[in-house]
Amino acid sequence: MDETLAHNGTRRIRTALLLGGLALAAAPHDVRAIPVAGTVHYTGTQGSVSPTQPIQIHIAADHFKEGKLDGATITVDRGAYLLDVPAAGDYFLVYFLDVINDGALNVGEPYQFYFNEFSAANADPVSVPSSGVSGLKVGFDDHYIMSGVAGTVTYTGTLGSVSEQTPLIVVAHTDSVMLGTPFGRARVVRNGGRYDILDPSESQTFYLIAFLDLNGDGSRDAAEPYAIYPDKGKAPADPVMIGPTQTGIDFVFGDEHLAHPTPTPTPPASCIGDCDTDMQVSVDELLILLRIALGQAVTSACAPAAGAGGVGVDAILTAVEQALNACPPNIRAIGPRRRAVADTKVC
Repeated sequence: MDETLAHNGTRRIRTALLLGGLALAAAPHDVRAIPVAGTVHYTGTQGSVSPTQPIQIHIAADHFKEGKLDGATITVDRGAYLLDVPAAGDYFLVYFLDVINDGALNVGEPYQFYFNEFSAANADPVSVPSSGVSGLKVGFDDHYIMSGVAGTVTYTGTLGSVSEQTPLIVVAHTDSVMLGTPFGRARVVRNGGRYDILDPSESQTFYLIAFLDLNGDGSRDAAEPYAIYPDKGKAPADPVMIGPTQTGIDFVFGDEHLAHPTPTPTPPASCIGDCDTDMQVSVDELLILLRIALGQAVTSACAPAAGAGGVGVDAILTAVEQALNACPPNIRAIGPRRRAVADTKVC
């Protein structure tokens, strides 16, 4: 069965291509599995098919939404492939020239979904009976080159090392402030390694952030170093237009930017231990702090103590110091013992 290399050229679908699963390891061949076999032919100009630049062919169910079921590596042009599926039904094929030779489809590599389609969503099914399929010939050229963004990501800081447990994560957003749901992400387990975020539409703009995932949970958390592309500590990110040649969007960052938790706001212009806000800390007020620290009084009995995050050792020491040396000089009392303001300019 020959695959026609005809092309309709005008169709573009605005949909995310779920290709992350293409790099997943396939299950071992099972003697009870149903075979899908044939040959694959590349007629493009990006070099010859070889052991260092093979053709990869993957098969999956449901338009690759759950990743591949099986895959084969072909090291000679018009080479034979053998794939296994678990049961009769409709399946989907993708084949590509593995220019990088990493087993995954990357930005800049020629590819095609059966039958002459550029996206998994548009792919035509291969109907596999219980007896299997043999002699299925497929071919492709350079008409479809995978689009997206790619590059390397390097961490130069000292807070941790890059590994399988603490990877580098690159996240692509479609809004410059990066508050919406991410379009996609890539996980890099080797420092200086390559990332790829794929989108065959060739019509989107991405905004990127990279971080070292120190706790391995896949999210950017407090105290994890990061960079917003190209090397910013806060949004907006610079736009990156996706494309089949957009493979040099590199990150290099250290510990200059850290994600911090939102701090608990402190009462403005307060003097720790000054429970009645008269700009003095008395012995009675120190005793109130001690009772709060011992659990014999509630924190609200001396609200300014909350400026130290509650009443602990630090709060009591600060209060004692202010009882001996007076409240900070940039605080002054206004009115009869009830209000204080900072002696600072307000713009």
